Amino acid sequence: MANKLKKKSLCKWDKDDVKTSWNELYDLVGKSKFICERCLRSASAKGMLCKPEKLAKPA
Repeated sequence: MANKLKKKSLCKWDKDDVKTSWNELYDLVGKSKFICERCLRSASAKGMLCKPEKLAKPA
């Protein structure tokens, strides 16, 4: 299941995916650099989101 989830954007993960794949989720969002404009999920890799936007550092 973990390999299948790594190919799927975080935006498409459902609650069961999150509950059963906590370690994979942590690896993907641990040091987030991008945020999805559509659902506001965050990820460290641009390719894991459907509408990624680079997170800007707060002023």
